Amino acid sequence: MGACEEATSCGERALSLATWTGDTLLRAEAYEALGLAHASLERAGEAVARLEATLALFEDLGHRKAGVVRDHLDRLGAAPPG
Repeated sequence: MGACEEATSCGERALSLATWTGDTLLRAEAYEALGLAHASLERAGEAVARLEATLALFEDLGHRKAGVVRDHLDRLGAAPPG
């Protein structure tokens, strides 16, 4: 559990830096890492919110990882938007 808490802290810093630099791909990857960390901590609401943000960014980029994120959302019992 300590590693997941640390991962959320690192993920938030990464998200902040990615947003500051304007790097959309890095922002999507930070959201994904945060979503998975929150899922590991059984924080479904936080996980779904982060993964939905990830999905939107990957879809905007036309990135192949959008399907992977849809699978994560499906496993969490969340219907991906769209």
